[in-house]
Parts: sequence; structure tokens; C-alpha cells
Amino acid sequence: MKFLVHAFEAGSGLYLYDAVTNRIFPVNNRIFENIDNILFDVNASGTPSKKSSDYLEAFCQIKHSIDKKIIGTNKLNTMHYTFKANNYKRKLLDSIRMLILEVTEDCNLRCDYCIYSGNYKDYRCHGSNNMSMSTICSAMNFYKDHNTNVEQAVISFYGGEPFLHVEKVVNAIEYGHKIFDKPQHYRITTNGTLIDDNFIDWFIKQTDVSLSITFNGDKGYHDLFRHFRDNTSSYEIIIKNIEKIVSKSSAAYKNRVSFQCNYLDWQDISIINAAFSEHPLLKDKIPRSITSINKNLEIEFLDELRSRRNEFFKETASHPTTMDSLILAYINELKVDCDTVLTNIFNKVFLQIYGRPMYELKSSFCSINACEPLVNRLYINTEGAFNLCERVGSSNCFGNIHEGFNYSNISKMLYEFNEACKNRCINCWALRFCQVCYGNVLNNNSIDMNKLENFCAVMKKNVEFWLKKFCDFMLREGQLLKAYQHKLNLT
Repeated sequence: MKFLVHAFEAGSGLYLYDAVTNRIFPVNNRIFENIDNILFDVNASGTPSKKSSDYLEAFCQIKHSIDKKIIGTNKLNTMHYTFKANNYKRKLLDSIRMLILEVTEDCNLRCDYCIYSGNYKDYRCHGSNNMSMSTICSAMNFYKDHNTNVEQAVISFYGGEPFLHVEKVVNAIEYGHKIFDKPQHYRITTNGTLIDDNFIDWFIKQTDVSLSITFNGDKGYHDLFRHFRDNTSSYEIIIKNIEKIVSKSSAAYKNRVSFQCNYLDWQDISIINAAFSEHPLLKDKIPRSITSINKNLEIEFLDELRSRRNEFFKETASHPTTMDSLILAYINELKVDCDTVLTNIFNKVFLQIYGRPMYELKSSFCSINACEPLVNRLYINTEGAFNLCERVGSSNCFGNIHEGFNYSNISKMLYEFNEACKNRCINCWALRFCQVCYGNVLNNNSIDMNKLENFCAVMKKNVEFWLKKFCDFMLREGQLLKAYQHKLNLT
């Protein structure tokens, strides 16, 4: 017999998490200290190897839990994707959901943590390549031909900074209006510094166009990492551009302008939360995405960013907020049914734990949560080559707008990714919470086992952290989570 049991100590007590049954339960100190030996004995001989009364009592309790299937035995021998392989190729032919166009490799800002800053191993740097109008039209035609089984066409403009070539973006959208005979949505991801009156006047009239502005809310915190090449502030320019949109059409701002935020570490979230709760332009706008800065930075540079952030706290007389105080604030916001930055962040982790399915793992398990590559998002770079998405480094061996998909390379990547994950996942206690994706594994179009091992270590550490916080704070707040889950299901 094999087991997928993990013991952890939270502030509220000692617990076991069993991945086979997906249960969390409190245990006494005798079980906690001996669980590995007990499971080894159960697996090896079924009899206890130690004769002390404490060990015998703990052994009997665990053996009883196994007999009653409270703790399950691991029967896994294979893993599979969330999608069916025999349907995948057909979806590539007619069901691509979103097209992402890399309009340019250039940007007018030099954000310290940008994946194109040169501080990441597996990503390109800022470049001078721009997508031609011919390539844009060819990419949209390819997408149109491969989107026939989807009700809506969704096209996103990415960079670099798309507004460096805003005329191409506008022309592309107008071209899309001509070629698509279905509902469309166009999203422009921007740093918000180049939005001018002419664009705003055009934007207000385009009800199928939205803006996604990367903006960290607080002036000091935003400018700390997001600045121009000469390190000057970008915050004030973005605020003025937002004010222009609001003055011309508050409805367009309310319904079609969203924000994305990035934070370095958890204690920074309180700064973003305060800005989006208090600033008159932001207080009714919950960011669409709030994500941690990619930690695959060179370690020396990551240390430098943290040092600068700590200096910022000192200079502004601000104080880093503890995780526990953030969670308590989140609980209070749940109690008053308030949607904030905190509910956006913490719902994702706590609702996943609270709503975990309580069924026993069988021999085969769908634990590879990675998306259908190139179907969910088809990312096309400035040269017309296909990449998996904007979150994955330069992996452009999957086809191009002229020759179509390279099915051989796609199949090879899927097989190797599955094999690499399967061999690790079937014996991992954290598999039911794992969020591994292609970007965690791929390096120059091939599987990098060192990247996977590093990801696994971080993932298990994070899962344990959130299990602890769930047990400390949320076990007693089950009714709150249940009510909020019901609300989400209704919306």
C-alpha cells in the first residue's frame, strides 16, 4: 500500500491532510510525531515496529482510519489532461477561443520586474521588432478560419506596449469588424501612459473594445517598480489619462476599463487594497487580475527589489501588513458581503480548499490542470510564429500563420509534459491542489526537469502554507465561505 498523507502544524493545532480522500483532520501529538513510521509499518508488515504504549495507540488509530477509508491507499498509476486527446486536434481546427497579437517587442517603460526586462532566463528582452499590418491581417484571418465553432471572437493586443503602434491596433479592430460575422471582443493590454484624446474619442464609440491597464494603485508603490527608462514616474500620467476617459464617458470607464496589479510579496497587498478602496477613481474598480511578480528573477535582482521595497516602507512610514491581519480583514469583508482586492485574492485559495471534492482517488486521475495549449490562447509573435501564451517564454516551434500548426511538435510537447508530470505527481501529496502549467516546465521548447523540480518544491510549500491558514482561520468560517460560494454560482 502507498499513502499520500502530509502532516502539518498550524497555529490552531496538528493536522493530517490525505490527498487520496482529500480530507483534513486534526490529530494528537503521538500521531503527528510518528505518522511516517506508522505508515511505513502499515505498508511493510501491517504490524507496529515499536512497542511503546504511545506508539501502539497511535498505530491503532491510524490503522482504524485506513480500514474505515478515512485515510485512503494510493492506487494511482496514470495521470491525464483535463481535455481529451482525440478532441484536441479538432479544436485546433475550429475552436480557438482567443487570439493574442504581440504588436511590438518595444515598450516606453522599463518596469523592473517585467518578464522582458532581461532579468529572466527564459524570456526575450525588449526588442525592436514590430508586427506589420500584413502579419496582423494574416493572423486575424487564420484565427477567423480556426474560430468557426466558437460563438465569439476574442482578440487581445499585447506587447511590449501596443499603444506605441496604436494606429495598427485601431486598424486591426476595424478590420475585425469587417471579417467577423459573430460577436467580437477586443482587449488592449497597456501600461496606460500613451492614451490620448483621439484614442479616447474613438474608444468611447467602440462598445466591443476594452482596456486592461497595469496599475498598482498607490503612487509610491507603483513608481517603485513601474517607471520610464530614466526612472521617472509613470503614475501621474496614468491617473491623468484615466481622468480624461472618465470626463469623456464615465460609462465607458465603468464598463470597459479594468486594471491588473502586481505585488512583490504578500505584505504589499495592503497598499494595493488601500488604493483601490480609497482613491476616488479606483474605489469602485476591483482589479481584474492581482498577481505576484514572477519569482523566476535572478536571485540577486530579486533581493535588490525587496531591499528597495523595504526602503519604501521606511520612507513612507508605512508598515508591512502580516498575512494574519490581511486574512482577518478579508473575513470582515466577507461578513459585510464586500468585494475588494482582498476578496479577489483570498477567495481563489480558500474557496478551492473549502470546495475541494471529497472522493477517493482511483487508478487514473485528471490532475494535470494545464490548459488546452493554443486553443485557450493562440499567441502570435511579431514574426507570425505561434507561442503557447503570453505567460510562457519564447517557444515558437508550434507553427506559424503561413504553414499552420506543427502538430508533431505540439504532440511531442504534450507527451513529454505529461510524462514529466506523471512520474512526479502520482506520488505527491499536493497533487490535488497543483497548478503546474507549461511555463513551469518548458525551456527553449523542451522539458526542463530542474525547472519542474523547483516549481514542485515551491508549490508544495505554498499548498502547506494555505492549508495551515485555512485551518487557523477558515474552518470556523465555513458558513461565510458557503454563502459566498453560492453567490459566485449565481453570478
